[in-house]
Amino acid sequence: MSLEENTKFNYLRINTLNWNDLKNIEGVLNNSECTFESLKENPSSKKLMNLIALANPNFFNFVKKQKKINLKIKSTIYKYCVRSVTKAVPLFGFSSSSSNTATTGYYIDIDSEWVRVYIDQHFPTNDLLEKMSTQIRLSINQEYLYDNQGYYYSFNNEEDGRKIIKSSPELEAIVFELEKPITLEKLIIKLTDAYKVNTRDILEILIQLINQKIIIWEFNQKFDSNFQKLLYISKWGNEEEKEKISFISEKIRMLRHKFSIKDYVNLHEYMTTLIDNKKINNGLNVVSAQESQILFEPEDSVLEFLNWIDSRFSLNSNRDTSEYLIDKFGQNTFVPLSKVLNDDRFLNLYFSKPEKRGIK
Repeated sequence: MSLEENTKFNYLRINTLNWNDLKNIEGVLNNSECTFESLKENPSSKKLMNLIALANPNFFNFVKKQKKINLKIKSTIYKYCVRSVTKAVPLFGFSSSSSNTATTGYYIDIDSEWVRVYIDQHFPTNDLLEKMSTQIRLSINQEYLYDNQGYYYSFNNEEDGRKIIKSSPELEAIVFELEKPITLEKLIIKLTDAYKVNTRDILEILIQLINQKIIIWEFNQKFDSNFQKLLYISKWGNEEEKEKISFISEKIRMLRHKFSIKDYVNLHEYMTTLIDNKKINNGLNVVSAQESQILFEPEDSVLEFLNWIDSRFSLNSNRDTSEYLIDKFGQNTFVPLSKVLNDDRFLNLYFSKPEKRGIK
């Protein structure tokens, strides 16, 4: 658990799973006949599997189909558990945020990369540019300038040190006008006045540059969520696209009102069918919140865990770990337990090989 502070408010980030959950889950995984059903029977491992479903629905469904859980799958599940127990870094439901006004629950939104891919594949760029010239803002893709040495190459302007791309007079003119982000409508007006080029020709050039990732576009307004962004662009879609987006919107509203893993996974599976991109594992994002009064564990549960880990682990029997701790903290010194348990290298040394913890 960690405390974040700024000038306006304090809030907590808390691990959803605790150390005793790790002990219980390890016990379930130790069983050579471990199945998906046995993982769902134990309260701790059931909670873990629900968290995995939030973060990686594809893996959750894969595990669900297995007759028996093998060592490779057990190792992956174990690593998810260790990550949740040892790190309070937000990741779907594995860590929750809390303040004095927080209420327990999940906030569901659409993944920004999924929205980008969906728009690219379902809303042709030329249609968007023609219909939304005042709502679209263009800028130069700075990553392209630094990453590419191909057809469009980069060089330093000696006068002011700017790094620009050069391949044609048209491209140079557009790069000059896009020194700062500008709406499509204003860019067309500037290029038309300066070079007497008609709007159609300008749009064709811009579409080529956008397809080459030299220019990037975004909406000329801010949204509170990707969910709102998708609703916004649906206004320019055909009836089929409007129906798809309306269905997603309704399901997200239902999940925000009454969350269930089954409905969440079903929505994920539906959204997966709408885009052609195997790199996106999950089209949904989740933020977990908890009420502040339920955050703190009793001290005896922490002591119980320490007794358990002490009985399982001897520094003298693990040379790599003992050498690392001595090198970092010295010999015969008192070190706060929080420093040890939050040390990434120590956790990697202790937990990196689940089979040594008895998992088989």
